[in-house]
Amino acid sequence: MAEPIDWKKVRNELVMALRMRTDPVGVRLLKGSELAELSDVKLLRTTAVCQMIAMSRYSKEEGIVAASVEGVKCLWATACLGMTRSPERLVRGDLNRAFVKDDVAGKALQDMIFATGTSSRPYGGILTAPLDLFPGEPDVVVLYLTPGQALKVILALSFDSGEVAENPITGQAAVCQSIARAMTSGKVAIEIPCVGDRTYGLVQDDELVIVFPASRTRQLLEGMKGTDAFAPYPFKPFLRWPALFPPEFEPTRTELDSD
Repeated sequence: MAEPIDWKKVRNELVMALRMRTDPVGVRLLKGSELAELSDVKLLRTTAVCQMIAMSRYSKEEGIVAASVEGVKCLWATACLGMTRSPERLVRGDLNRAFVKDDVAGKALQDMIFATGTSSRPYGGILTAPLDLFPGEPDVVVLYLTPGQALKVILALSFDSGEVAENPITGQAAVCQSIARAMTSGKVAIEIPCVGDRTYGLVQDDELVIVFPASRTRQLLEGMKGTDAFAPYPFKPFLRWPALFPPEFEPTRTELDSD
């Protein structure tokens, strides 16, 4: 049996290795009566998954939050995460019509968005919390990173066997479908945060989202350490070249020889 993961230690290692500006966030999808059994967790009645994650990564103790399917007001989120069956209007791509020129493009885009609810409805709620304060075990870990920080994670992923992230980049339902994809595939997902994530989740222009299954935590931490010899973060510049200045900025020979 594998030794339990110390999530406080993991949080500290991630923050240090990646110089993270905000906390890593643990996420667990809830079944049946699990929501009612939670203690010391703030229940949100009108929210979005991206808003919950923002609370968790910015607000520490106040960011230990949960919501039932009734409390999550984003249809993309509830369908992606298997809290509702994907309704026909979503499957048809109707919700994409603001972003595409016609129904055909809307349907094609929706077909690329990973939704657990297309095939099943296993969950009825969701819990998010700062990783070091997570009550119990998370299903996945969510990181909001700059491209440079994300590169460090991608290098860590490749360290053991050359594995790479392969999911489509859609820019839609970004964190929600990434959670669903990571949980279903067991692989690391990377996405460009969507409009909703920027509106309700306060995501910054320079941030990407990476989601990895909790079961991959040790592999990624070992990969980060294993790549430190050549690629520590922040990445070091190469400085072994002669510095050239405009001639008028350089001291002249007369100036150098002057007492």
